[in-house]
Amino acid sequence: MDELALCGIYIRGLGRASRFIASEPYNGLFRSILGAEPFPGTLNIKLKDFGSFKELVSVCRPYASYGDFVYQGRVFGGLTLWIGYRSGTRFIVLRPHRSSHSDDVIEIVASVDLKEKFDLEYGDEFCFRVICGTSF
Repeated sequence: MDELALCGIYIRGLGRASRFIASEPYNGLFRSILGAEPFPGTLNIKLKDFGSFKELVSVCRPYASYGDFVYQGRVFGGLTLWIGYRSGTRFIVLRPHRSSHSDDVIEIVASVDLKEKFDLEYGDEFCFRVICGTSF
């Protein structure tokens, strides 16, 4: 199993993640991967070693990538995701295709509040590992 170590800076989000995480198509996907209810928020990380998430895709194959889709008559934006972990805590590393963030920002969804678990403040470095490909 190929893995990649990543580091980035914890940055302030746009305050909209909880709404997306709670919406059923995303919530169901995240629950199925995490095996638990996702925490209603994301950790926003500005990557240090990659100028864009597309560069990350080129060196570490994502767990999955979904294009835009229609659910109950509503269009939802696609996303690219990897499985990540740090200190025994597993999470989803993702990039929404319709993100308002710059291309070098990824988001992390977990079943716990990672900010609290790892005692993070804005501007702190956050290092973790991602699994390249579909196995985990």
